Amino acid sequence: MSRLPSLPSALSARTYASTHVATAALLGLVLGWAVQHWAVPQYICRLARSGREVSGGAGAGLKNSGVVGEKRDGSSKAAEKGEDILMEDVDGDDATTDETDTDSESESEAGGTREHKMILVVRTDLGMGKGKMAAQCCHAAVAAVDTARRTQPATLRRYERYGAAKVAVKCQSEEELMELFVKARKAGLIAEYIEDAGRTQIPEGSRTVLAVGPGPIEAVNAITGHLKLL
Repeated sequence: MSRLPSLPSALSARTYASTHVATAALLGLVLGWAVQHWAVPQYICRLARSGREVSGGAGAGLKNSGVVGEKRDGSSKAAEKGEDILMEDVDGDDATTDETDTDSESESEAGGTREHKMILVVRTDLGMGKGKMAAQCCHAAVAAVDTARRTQPATLRRYERYGAAKVAVKCQSEEELMELFVKARKAGLIAEYIEDAGRTQIPEGSRTVLAVGPGPIEAVNAITGHLKLL
């Protein structure tokens, strides 16, 4: 007859087996957590990154091909309608104008002299402080440059090429300011004046500063040359 194991021996074997099972289960949980929270996200990120690179390259190719397609379609439609001759005439006029501007600008560059300026006419009868005057001059200069950009871009380019010179002078009344404004406009010069909002120092609607130019120095001097510096 086989000998039955004693009770203490059986309990020890069962405890040993249970310990191994619990250890294996704990190790499995740890490995599962690591895979779920580190390895898998890293793998997904690599896949997403590579996918973006591939799709980006494909998108760029489609975009470039689309631009070329638009140009070809536009040319073919123009040819079908017989508009290509008209476009050539228009392009020829533009080219002539650009060449003229370029020639005149090149002559100015060759001389290396400043030929344009802006005058800021400030009213001194309003009693504005220095900071207020500076702010109003800034408003007038910005308004004049905006107007030049829309109406006389070639003049603005030549004006900015040599430092965008500005000179502040003074006048004694609103009547004198507006008289200068009318003269400048009649002479074909850019002229913009500022009406204050009336939040500080002076009443609302006060006409504070007039900007004459940017324009040719001789033309601007003909309007404001008699005024004294501020």
